[in-house]
Amino acid sequence: MDAPRPRLGGRWTPPFQPLAERFFKALIDDEALGAGLCVYRDGENVLDIYGGFADRGRSRPWDRRSLVCLFSAGKPLGAMLALDAVARGEAALDRPLGVLIPEAQGTAGEGLTLPALLAHRSGYPAFPEGEIDFEGLGDAPKALSALLAGPPAWAPGTAHGYHPRSYGTFLEAWLLAATGQGTGARLRRWAQDAELELFLGLDAPTRARCVELVPGRPQRLGPGPDARFLRALAEPGSLTQRAFAHPKAPRGYGHSEAFQRAVLPAMNLHGTAQGLAKAYALLLADRLGLGRELWAQALAPASQGFDPVLQRETAFGLGFMRPTTETPLGLGAGSFGHPGAGGTLAFADLDHGLACALVVNRQVPGAVAASPLGQSLVQTLRDCL
Repeated sequence: MDAPRPRLGGRWTPPFQPLAERFFKALIDDEALGAGLCVYRDGENVLDIYGGFADRGRSRPWDRRSLVCLFSAGKPLGAMLALDAVARGEAALDRPLGVLIPEAQGTAGEGLTLPALLAHRSGYPAFPEGEIDFEGLGDAPKALSALLAGPPAWAPGTAHGYHPRSYGTFLEAWLLAATGQGTGARLRRWAQDAELELFLGLDAPTRARCVELVPGRPQRLGPGPDARFLRALAEPGSLTQRAFAHPKAPRGYGHSEAFQRAVLPAMNLHGTAQGLAKAYALLLADRLGLGRELWAQALAPASQGFDPVLQRETAFGLGFMRPTTETPLGLGAGSFGHPGAGGTLAFADLDHGLACALVVNRQVPGAVAASPLGQSLVQTLRDCL
């Protein structure tokens, strides 16, 4: 019996037909099992396509409403919510953690402010071993206490290194303490008002829309930052390994009800490519109302240089990754956004007025900046402009 053939759904405007063709080729050639891709330009939705399969057995087609875990591509969305609270006057950028959260007083992190947390400068990229289990990450105040119980990897605020999990702990604890409302409630309100298919803390009907996450084939990597990262990730006790693997996640956690119901803004935002791209398009149009000064501060690199967790040069504004030579992102110097584990990628570009999001369900190991498919689609997008 022949294997089922993937189909392409959605729409695009004529200038972006080559991008739709490259995406469909990826489905036909099995570069992607299932995926969605969406592009906005100057506020107009110029491409919104999807296709392939939502499960390993290829029994469920990926449709317009299929939801995927975005992993770290959700980090900037949490930052948008925090910056929105600042713009509304509900919170202050420079109020130290120790003032907001009594449990932080007397710790090395008591003087940390929101910009330091969003720029991965806290000094706490990894949880101390044994202080908390994986499900405990869903209780941000408890997780913060566990995080601050150990010594920092560097003096807080003096350097940077990627915070794969603790970023979300800091952000959620900060928002709760500063405003009384966390990322889940804030995202629900924003997503409803702006008609965004983005979710934190899934209910049963929303969970039923989720695609299956499928392990991908290992990449063959030559010398360079990706190979350095994977070596460090495999080294027991390394900062990279501790940052990504403590506390240990249960096998198949991405499909578990506990994980999908939790609010983990660094790890488990779920959504569609259209929802993610539209959020960036609204940001470009200043629909968040951040104002010129806060907007400029959010995008200016607050951290840049060698990242001991990701084992490469990285740059971060307030929650947004910016491109560097070793960590390219989007179309070039005007781009900002974030990749997600396995190959999801979202970014906006100031020079082209463009927002783009790619979501996938086959997980490519070691895809820190963008997967090979993501890189190819970005190049095709560049050729369309």
